[in-house]
Amino acid sequence: MTAAELQQATKALAAMFSCFPQSALTDVDMQMRGYLSAVQEAELADLQSAIQRFMRGEVKTGNAQFCPSSAQLCIELRERRAIRELLARRGALQNLGSSKPQGARVDPSIAKAATSKSQDLPTPNQGATHGQEDRTRKTPGAETAQGRGRAGAHPPRDRP
Repeated sequence: MTAAELQQATKALAAMFSCFPQSALTDVDMQMRGYLSAVQEAELADLQSAIQRFMRGEVKTGNAQFCPSSAQLCIELRERRAIRELLARRGALQNLGSSKPQGARVDPSIAKAATSKSQDLPTPNQGATHGQEDRTRKTPGAETAQGRGRAGAHPPRDRP
């Protein structure tokens, strides 16, 4: 964090400390130093978000009646960072999906395989027959629905 961000972090932490009961014997300066050293690598936005969640009682860990420990705050900071990074990746993926890179080519064998496999599979509106469903479910060496190797399985019924 920069010096300006540290000042804002100090104000946010002070607001959190004022929202929860404190012991009269608590050394506020030492407490502030401890929290600041624990969160110095975090982004200011994550810290502010985590503090707001604690003050609103939205964090499930710990006792909502007392100020969170620096460890609890760091856990929430990691969760905030993970959510922020996931949202950034999601946005980047959506941007990649909406714009095609120039000069990008699709391997013809992959495109052919993808279209041939999609033609073999029944669509939900077609209503696949039992035979088609069995073919899609069978894998080499796997048990089949006919009861081979399954203890207590019913024998196959004769279907018209």
